[in-house]
Amino acid sequence: MVIKTELHILVLALVQQSLKHMAFHKHSFLFTGLLTLCFFILSLWGILNHEIWLDEAHSFTLSRDSASFWDLIVNTRQEGHPMIWYILLWLITKVSHDVLCMQLLHIFITTLSIFLMARYAPFSKIKQLLFAFSYFFFYEYNIISRNYALGILFITCYALLLCRERKNYPLIALTLFLLANSHFIALILSIPLAVVCLLEMQREEAVTKKTWGLVLTVMATGILLGILQILPVEDTIFAHVAKPAFFSMDRLRAFTVPFKAFYHFPDLREPYPLNTNIFTANKLIGTVLALIFPFILIKAFGNKPLSLLIVLLTSIGICSFFYTELMYNYTVRHWGYIFLAYYVAVWLSYGLDQRNYTPYLHRFIPPFLTRENKWISQGLFYSTLILQVVAAGYAYTMDLQKNFCNAKEAAQYIQQHHYENELIILSSFNAGAAVSAYLDKPLYYPEYKGWGSYGKWTVMTWQVSKEELIEQIHSLNNHKQAYLLMDSEILTIDKLRDEIVFSDEYCSIQYITRFDDGIINHEKFKFYKITYLK
Repeated sequence: MVIKTELHILVLALVQQSLKHMAFHKHSFLFTGLLTLCFFILSLWGILNHEIWLDEAHSFTLSRDSASFWDLIVNTRQEGHPMIWYILLWLITKVSHDVLCMQLLHIFITTLSIFLMARYAPFSKIKQLLFAFSYFFFYEYNIISRNYALGILFITCYALLLCRERKNYPLIALTLFLLANSHFIALILSIPLAVVCLLEMQREEAVTKKTWGLVLTVMATGILLGILQILPVEDTIFAHVAKPAFFSMDRLRAFTVPFKAFYHFPDLREPYPLNTNIFTANKLIGTVLALIFPFILIKAFGNKPLSLLIVLLTSIGICSFFYTELMYNYTVRHWGYIFLAYYVAVWLSYGLDQRNYTPYLHRFIPPFLTRENKWISQGLFYSTLILQVVAAGYAYTMDLQKNFCNAKEAAQYIQQHHYENELIILSSFNAGAAVSAYLDKPLYYPEYKGWGSYGKWTVMTWQVSKEELIEQIHSLNNHKQAYLLMDSEILTIDKLRDEIVFSDEYCSIQYITRFDDGIINHEKFKFYKITYLK
């Protein structure tokens, strides 16, 4: 009887444990499904109401108008970006020229990343939720279709694979290969991630020399190939941008980037706030915050040396890249990769045993700085992520309410009035890619003295003068009429419809309307009708 009772208790305990285990997986699957579905639906609604701008349209039209894969290779040599995103776009544009196809591909990539995080990330569900709807994950690298989303996917795969009990190092190396060839700043991030992977490999005695050789070869090839693709091969417009003195404050602002990558919130006092930051609007406050922030990071990750290594090395690498003017014209979307480094660092802090590396950390940083402080680590996390969720909500809502840029509206106006088969002249050329993408046709660019769609960054004139514009309009007099889109104020108007803004013996230029209510501060068009008199 005693044995029977004990057996009953044992069986009951086993059943309870099994039910608990089953309930956990059912709940985990339910959470994963709900978070993924919610993210996808909101993303879909976002892209259906988002008008693509220059950077999105440039990659799309370049890929669309590359007739062969070799043309794609040639056309991307001036880009300063690796090719993976262009290859994906080249493939889908062989099926459809609809811009929406690019946007759907893009949110599929980010949604897959969110699914993998929700299913496998070792941190709490509230943290997964905050990451999913943070500014960079939900808006900047999701609604805006660029090659940054690939970075989220490959970083998520890296963290997932590295935290597994049985690690497949060649597969991790392949993930880093893809990361290094997804974006030029992702290349910087791939280096500290590779270092962490190699440190983990050396801890495992079972890793063979063959595996070491394969991993090192794949990593080195990925980094080298990424570097070769981003090296400029021709003189570009960007090489002629005016640059400040090497030790000027304008350059030193590069070191405020880590703080802004975490605490991103636009300065709503600005007319075009998306690429601003309310906390660093005051230079003195911005400088103080930038100086304090590295110590906060050290305290937050002090007992997680590998996580700290990733965040600090990525921050130093990206700041140095900006400071030395390898890329001087940087903005929110570029420094967001420091936030992605934080994302993978948080994942590894929960999923990877890092205690063995603490003695090495103390050789460089005093122990009192690295002593665990959950108030700082949790405070950093929640203050950063909650602020970013609010910023994402603001940007997303504003994008729903207003045009992001005016290219789509201008293209729809042209189509509604059946002008799309007429000669369309657009100046300046860097504003034309999105109009070309929506009209699915090349435009005449005075800056090129010819037809084009995407930006050719070897063209040294962003905007022709009024005299040269008129001269080229005259040269196109084999048409009875044409239409002109201008992203400038070269032709003075008084906002009166049908106003003649220019006339000579060869042609007259009549103002029709304007499209200028976009969120971003360019791609604001004035639309004119050109009538040829001779």
